[in-house]
Amino acid sequence: MMSNKKLFLKKILMELDEDINDSEYNILNDLIDNIDIIQKYSIREAAKNNFISTASISRLCYKFGLSGYSELKFFLKSEYEKFIEKTYNDNLSLKNKLYLIINSFEDNYKKTIDYINENELKEFLKLIYENKGISVCGSGLSEVMAMYFSQRFQMAGKRVNFINLNAPSEIYVNQLKESSSIIVFSKSGNMQNISNKLNIARKNNVKVILITSQKKSKILDEADITIEIYGNNKSRDKNDKISSYNSNVIILIDILVELYIENIKEQAID
Repeated sequence: MMSNKKLFLKKILMELDEDINDSEYNILNDLIDNIDIIQKYSIREAAKNNFISTASISRLCYKFGLSGYSELKFFLKSEYEKFIEKTYNDNLSLKNKLYLIINSFEDNYKKTIDYINENELKEFLKLIYENKGISVCGSGLSEVMAMYFSQRFQMAGKRVNFINLNAPSEIYVNQLKESSSIIVFSKSGNMQNISNKLNIARKNNVKVILITSQKKSKILDEADITIEIYGNNKSRDKNDKISSYNSNVIILIDILVELYIENIKEQAID
């Protein structure tokens, strides 16, 4: 069975745009063989061990589009670590892969808790506990989050009105009359139709709670309370870890429901 280092060498050669000669192949093979100590492996030592000049090694660096030997060492070390991690993950059982993914999600959940301002969370919970009626809305995929919030709290006995933002303003205003606060789910916080609806809510003395991943958003100034959720708005490349914004929102909703039920039990005891 071919070793990881040999497989990595084969991968690097396949990805290299330019052809290399035998001497350059030998130096590349030698560097990968010494990948564990490559940061201490000097260009003179590498040249001596492979019976070539340091200039030949420099030419190999240029073929990789790198400025010099130090950059080549860093590139090979970094790429090798990624290769080993991918090889390890590929060989895992499906269950073990699921455990790794779950661990990534768990890290994101903890980051979401760290992001939240505790005073604003307390104020938000107070509104949930004390307000008889709450409205909730969202746009795009955030509409799904809003609907989930509505259904989860209704199952817990809390009256929550799900508002369709595309509904005529007259229907929207009538729905707001039954609520003293409105919860808005918007990952970017920049949806124009949400901003217009929030202006109507504020004119009707309805408190606005914004749940978003963006500290700086167009509708942030219109919110009385902002709950920031950890999540990356930028597109991810294949090497990025999962940001799981949507799952962070879902787990937060579930936590809020649990806190709400706990509050009801405490009131019953009192």
